[in-house]
Amino acid sequence: MLYMMVCAACMMATMTSYGSERFENSYIAFYLPDGWSCKQEGTEFVCSPPGGRRNRPAIIIMTAKFAGPDDSLSKYVEHLNAKTKTPGVSMTHAPRQRKIRDSVWVDATLFNSEISNYYTRYMATIKGGIAILYTFAVHKSKYDEFIGSSELAVDNLEVKNISGPKK
Repeated sequence: MLYMMVCAACMMATMTSYGSERFENSYIAFYLPDGWSCKQEGTEFVCSPPGGRRNRPAIIIMTAKFAGPDDSLSKYVEHLNAKTKTPGVSMTHAPRQRKIRDSVWVDATLFNSEISNYYTRYMATIKGGIAILYTFAVHKSKYDEFIGSSELAVDNLEVKNISGPKK
């Protein structure tokens, strides 16, 4: 009986650890943190936490393009490392390769790299000739509040079966 109660609790915790809404576009899918919403803005998809778009404490931005000669995991690492040469930009989590589902991503977090006083987590991968960039930026004053949302969203990133232009 105790075993069944523990199993039921584990299942409930797993079910509630992701938001209830799944974001999906032509190249990526993941479960949004609770209350977040996304919309397309030009070639990017932008997701925001509850509370609207004013003074966003955090933001997710995704974009993709046909992979070119400068698109490789090693070049992404070089690019992220080079950003730290900009005054005021610092590396908080050095680039590393991370497998999520069936894709290998470069994963790194920098401070002040895109928006002043924001941590930006970069996730980049290439699959089927498509280069994908996923970023999660959060203001330093809200980092502890949103780091869990970042982990939940990243942990269930799914690159869809896509293919770039025929050569």
